[in-house]
Amino acid sequence: MKSVSHYIRELTLSTFESEARDRDRPLVLLFSAAQCPASRTLERMVNELAPAYEKHLHFARVNAVEAADLLRRYRIHSVPGLVVLHRETVLYEAMGVLPRRELETIFDAAARRSDSVVEAPVSQSEN
Repeated sequence: MKSVSHYIRELTLSTFESEARDRDRPLVLLFSAAQCPASRTLERMVNELAPAYEKHLHFARVNAVEAADLLRRYRIHSVPGLVVLHRETVLYEAMGVLPRRELETIFDAAARRSDSVVEAPVSQSEN
């Protein structure tokens, strides 16, 4: 498995299951495409925020072009997409570039989740 940055790992269809399931910490999963400027913007913002959350969250990226099955599974209809998972429960999902403050709010809620045994989702977008 290759790393996109020090904080973000690249997942493929073949590595996703073992990396995403039964994690002790929530997984922030970016769905992106290399030629998409919005994907690069969201990835840059997540990478800038990741150091503050690395003890509570895992960060990974999936190439949307190569992982159509995962896009369908998580109802990602456009890139960039962001899904936060914890023990196979979707805590949050969104499409597009989010404001930095909204990302911080999402990451704060997910980080609290990693320290908690509560099973109710923190937040979920309406699709």
